[in-house]
Amino acid sequence: MKHNKELDQILQEALSPDKEPSEWLNQKILRRAKETNNMDKKLKRRIPAAAFATALALSVGSVSVLAAWNYLTPDKVAEVMEDEGLMEAFKSKDAITVNESQTYGDLKITVLGIVSGKDLSKFVVEGGLNESKTYVVTAIENVDGTPIDFEKSSDVIVSPLVKGLKPWQCNVYTMGGGSSATIENGIEYRITECDSVEMFADKGLYISVSDSVPGSDNYQYNEKTGEITRNESYKGINGLFNLPIDKSKADPKAAEKYLKEMEEAMTSDDDTEETDALKNTLMDKVSEWDSKEVEKNADLLEELTQTLTPDKDGIAHSSAYKLGNSSSVGKGQFLVKDYFEGKKAGETIVSSIVNGDTEDDVYIDTYTLNDDGTVTLKVYHYSEKK
Repeated sequence: MKHNKELDQILQEALSPDKEPSEWLNQKILRRAKETNNMDKKLKRRIPAAAFATALALSVGSVSVLAAWNYLTPDKVAEVMEDEGLMEAFKSKDAITVNESQTYGDLKITVLGIVSGKDLSKFVVEGGLNESKTYVVTAIENVDGTPIDFEKSSDVIVSPLVKGLKPWQCNVYTMGGGSSATIENGIEYRITECDSVEMFADKGLYISVSDSVPGSDNYQYNEKTGEITRNESYKGINGLFNLPIDKSKADPKAAEKYLKEMEEAMTSDDDTEETDALKNTLMDKVSEWDSKEVEKNADLLEELTQTLTPDKDGIAHSSAYKLGNSSSVGKGQFLVKDYFEGKKAGETIVSSIVNGDTEDDVYIDTYTLNDDGTVTLKVYHYSEKK
């Protein structure tokens, strides 16, 4: 790491029980989250949280508590996503049921439940500072009852927030978060994962649901009390749910250590700028390829090829598959007629592109519409080190 007097000062003043990160660091976190938003928005699998943010313009909403039978239960959502470990975790006594709904414009968002622990899921997002993770299940739907689509709901960011810590200081981005989603009966069910929030249980916890990175535009932070509230003048989605977690689960020493490590991680970015530049250049290069260039330049992973048959609603579902030695996992669904709108049988769409095991490789998905209405999914691997 480069020697830097400003960095030394930041590390010396790293969080103690009565201190918080500098305003410089707060702004760096916010800026980095926004940059990553724009960079990763093409991805449609279990991916870093930054993939779920662009802008909408919706009006402020209302709050209600929903009957649980309106939705899949959190354990059923995990089951649909083929995550048996997480399914069992949501059945356990440690799982918390919320079932609170808020409406903003033409979208209704319901927080269904939350569970925290170690080794709960077989699919873990790369990044984060803790082995223990928190999983939040939300339902996102159109108010008028029409089926939701990923193009609309991917603008929504689900994030934990902590009382006493600014929204842009501690959120799903800074806590190594990510999401996976599925659509069932026209409702999107999303599982959001991040480092465990239980260590902060004595402070007070929230779940924010917004169309923008948690910050001063969509939320207000009270410097005296540490409370976080919705910015009522914000014109988009800025839902805020109180999270009922047993305060006895708090671990102040672990929280202090975690926040110091978070700050150190954010201030050590100079060491990774060159690597990030390589990744971004590679991703930009590959994202411009059409299907013929993918076939020519990348290696087909034949064992991952799937034939997807649309269900009665015309939605094609792909089964989960692991990408190389990384923790990236492919799985998704889409409405075939919309996805291939204007396309003919035999035509191929190059879709998801994700970072691979190193900065030198990526994985690429292609989808081909067949004469019988089915879709062929192929996964390719491309590496700069050939």
